Amino acid sequence: MIESAPGGGPAAKAGLRGGDHTVQAGLQRMAIGGDIIVAADGKEVASQLDLGVILEEKRPGGTIRFTIYRASRKMDVTMTLGEE
Repeated sequence: MIESAPGGGPAAKAGLRGGDHTVQAGLQRMAIGGDIIVAADGKEVASQLDLGVILEEKRPGGTIRFTIYRASRKMDVTMTLGEE
């Protein structure tokens, strides 16, 4: 799940949405309600580790296509990668 998509950043520019509710689980606070990434460039994403491996193959300025769920709607979003 996307916790945040800072305004002006690549994720926000692509239309990805971060969480809009904050919850506390034990000592950890987290944002919930954001888009859920289920695939990147057609490869399944089941964890942050999966996403990290896929992103490691990319270069700044390149693009990546995410398959996401927003509420109950499945959609594809293309994002241009930033410099960070």
